[in-house]
Amino acid sequence: MPSGAAEKRSVGAPGWLVAVDGRIELGQWETDGTKRHDDTVVGNVEFLAAPRPTEEPEPAKPARKNKEPVAA
Repeated sequence: MPSGAAEKRSVGAPGWLVAVDGRIELGQWETDGTKRHDDTVVGNVEFLAAPRPTEEPEPAKPARKNKEPVAA
């Protein structure tokens, strides 16, 4: 990538813990009479931790229908 070229990336999953050091640049323009805007984060992003996996609870065991004692 050439020096000074902008790089645009997107992290596809929510839940990442990140640290951002930078600024937000606001852009505004008009196209065919429609006002448009764009917000860009310019700076460094450090990924601190990945999202934690969600743990599904174990299914409950069915109750025994026949409650006779079991021989040991």
